[in-house]
Amino acid sequence: MLRFINSNKPPHQNFWCGGKILLVFLAIFAASLIYSFSFRYVPIVDAGAYDEIAWNLAQGFGYRESLEGELSGDHAIIRAGPGYEFFLAGLYKVFGHRYSIVWIIQSFLHSLSAFLVFLLAKNILSHEKKEIIATSAMAFYGFFPDMIVSASMLLTETLAIFLLLLSVYIFLKNMDKTGQPSVSAIVLLGMFVPFLVLVRSQLGLIILPFLVFWILKKRWFHIIIFFILFILVLTPWSLRNYFLHGKFIPTAVLFGNNLAMGNHPGATGEQLDTLYVPLEELFKDRDYIKGDKSALDMAFNFVEENPLEFIKITSQRISVYFSFARPTGFWPNFSALNKIITIIFSSFYSFLIFVLGITGIWFGIKNRNRGLFFKEKLLYILFIAALMPISVIFIVVETRYRYPIYPFLAIFSGFSFYWLIKKRREVLSSFLYSLLLISGNAAFDIARNFSRIISKIHNL
Repeated sequence: MLRFINSNKPPHQNFWCGGKILLVFLAIFAASLIYSFSFRYVPIVDAGAYDEIAWNLAQGFGYRESLEGELSGDHAIIRAGPGYEFFLAGLYKVFGHRYSIVWIIQSFLHSLSAFLVFLLAKNILSHEKKEIIATSAMAFYGFFPDMIVSASMLLTETLAIFLLLLSVYIFLKNMDKTGQPSVSAIVLLGMFVPFLVLVRSQLGLIILPFLVFWILKKRWFHIIIFFILFILVLTPWSLRNYFLHGKFIPTAVLFGNNLAMGNHPGATGEQLDTLYVPLEELFKDRDYIKGDKSALDMAFNFVEENPLEFIKITSQRISVYFSFARPTGFWPNFSALNKIITIIFSSFYSFLIFVLGITGIWFGIKNRNRGLFFKEKLLYILFIAALMPISVIFIVVETRYRYPIYPFLAIFSGFSFYWLIKKRREVLSSFLYSLLLISGNAAFDIARNFSRIISKIHNL
């Protein structure tokens, strides 16, 4: 870990800094592990489906959610995947069907993600106190209640965010190379990015800033190498789907269903308890390929015929995405007390990271010529961060769909937190604007959904 800190410092300073980072890393790992083993959540809903598919894979029954019926009509093809399910299957194959192993590995991955937040913050900052700021960013992300809860469940986010941050870090480090840039970095990206796509397909949008950079720098060879590897990684799964379903499916059959779920008459842009009946009817015969195509047509027809309604729903989705009034905690397998405690901590932490994160972004852009950031890296990290909401706000938004933006907000939270302590007056206006924006949006969200909120409170 020491060699990642600062090779330009004397060894004793590197050792001291590395020791502090290691302590934060271990504290995050311990917090995540203690939470997982204290509550021992049994997989339900999406997590239950991933668990079933993975266990069937590990036993040699194939990629399927149910052992009944034809494989071509199995529900597994419309689940997010298959990357996470294969990840779980690998653990089950080696260790057996034991959730404790998953909790340990995911707690470690979450801690590694927090360390990558540290490295990313340190990489884009040119401020003399960048290690202090980067450590704050690491703590902001590592101790985020939502992410600790996520690591205790069999959900895709922990693995997906690790792969996302690892890919972004490799990309930013490669930006430092002059003369003959590292081909090995492109090879790593060519393997990690397609695996990320197999875990959470919408996060594949990070290819866009990579492409922009390579095209502007005329790194044509890197583009060729990246896409050759990208295609090679996706080919086995795509071929499997083609022979089974007679159609090119690089990941899963999700897009049409999700798009129609968020864009139909009466839609709110969220996944509500009551499904849209015409959409549900499309999948009754278990022909998921045909049903998804019909759902896609249904969604596009709605947008074409109701452009103003689509704009309204999209604005609601944006509001939901950035609302701290949408905490984690309403999981069916939580006790009432656990729900209340999680909701309180999740709401407070969401408020904190949104306000401080937006403050840091605002202040950083305003002062981009002061040498606080490496300007080109600041531009690309903001580009990547902006793609996180863009990947979902036109489809459907839920609280956990915004988890991928938290690491980037944590980076800027660490930055603004440092400035608020050291030079409050300089950053105060940015902080107040951010506070007003985030609080105003939450007030709007609460007013618009007041009856639903009261109903949820009663259900507690």
